[in-house]
Amino acid sequence: MVCFTTNTTMSDVAFQNNSKICIASGVTLTIQNNINSSGNVTFEIAGTLQFNQSPNISANLTINIANGGTLRAGTSGGNNFTFNGATNTLTNYGTVAVSVLGFSNGSSTNLVDNYNLFTIAQNINISGVTAFRNLGNINIGQSYNNSTSTYLNCGTINSTVGYNLGGGKITNTGNFNVGTGSIDMSGNSRLENYGNFYSRGTINGSSNSVIYNEGLMRITS
Repeated sequence: MVCFTTNTTMSDVAFQNNSKICIASGVTLTIQNNINSSGNVTFEIAGTLQFNQSPNISANLTINIANGGTLRAGTSGGNNFTFNGATNTLTNYGTVAVSVLGFSNGSSTNLVDNYNLFTIAQNINISGVTAFRNLGNINIGQSYNNSTSTYLNCGTINSTVGYNLGGGKITNTGNFNVGTGSIDMSGNSRLENYGNFYSRGTINGSSNSVIYNEGLMRITS
């Protein structure tokens, strides 16, 4: 394990198999230029990990963000962050800020657990089997697809525009707010609502899609 206890800027970084990087509380690690990675890589973030580029991490990546910790791509979260490994896990008790969140490996298994604040300024692009479990706040600026993905929302998800569920599943026991645009539920898409679901757009379903509601659902187009 390598633990950073003072502010550090690194360029052209290579993460070898079983690398484990920790960032102490109050400390910022800035990584810029090229990133190479392989095997399994773990980030333990109590301070701030900032990527000045749009990282594409090829390793199997585990990210644990403590309360008070921050992960961001770009100085203000304006860059993309892409997971490209086969098995990826992100657990957030702090703050995450990215532009596009991507899972690009079509055979991957991915898990995102959010307990605090997760901001995605633009899209979520998903390949592989991906699960989001939210007990905090997730803000999504643009569209996202969920063809083999599941969302369990027990907190609040704010989606500025509609989305394409594409055969995936959403289970909502919290607050799920969708702005303008359509919600497309093609294939075997399933939406189960036990909380508050509010959309200002339209819902387009297929003959196999399901909406099950035991909460409050409001659709106003």
